[in-house]
Amino acid sequence: MRNPWADEFERDYLAPYCQRGVHERCPHGVGPSGGLNPRRFRLEFGTGLCACPCHSPCPIADGHRAVPPSRWRESCSCPGAAAQRTRHIQTGAEPPDFGQIVAQKRRQSELRKQASQAVRAAAAGKSKDEIKDMLRAERQARGLSIPADHVLDANADAIMGNYGPALRLAGQSFTHVAGGIAELIRTLRSAMPPDE
Repeated sequence: MRNPWADEFERDYLAPYCQRGVHERCPHGVGPSGGLNPRRFRLEFGTGLCACPCHSPCPIADGHRAVPPSRWRESCSCPGAAAQRTRHIQTGAEPPDFGQIVAQKRRQSELRKQASQAVRAAAAGKSKDEIKDMLRAERQARGLSIPADHVLDANADAIMGNYGPALRLAGQSFTHVAGGIAELIRTLRSAMPPDE
């Protein structure tokens, strides 16, 4: 059974070429995208896909709203895809792969954890400044960036058993993120047409 809400949602998700009826030039992939796929009821991130029926013969036209850029690059058979791939190569503007970004962030998180554990294991009897120096050295050894001094202070305090500064820093970060989300919601609401 067709989902009328999804049909309405997809009606607006057409690439500019398909909106103008120039289907032979549409690359199917319309740039970085992400969000809820209303047909599958799950989040999808990557290269957004034009929902025009002209793409139905394409191997990646299987109901996804977005696919990893590598899948679009390797599998899309739409007429406009070749020209789009060439533009990506010429400009070096390869779309980011969300899966690769998440894997990289997880790896960095694991390396930060390892650095903190190594310092914690050797921190007995050390001063806060010595612990901060050890944190810098462990992070550099793992190819990680060195955080701002107030972040190193909070990490050193936590290793010494004082979690207050780290909790305060986490609270400030949460407040900053929440403010950014609220600003995004305000921006999206202002872009919507007024109720009539």
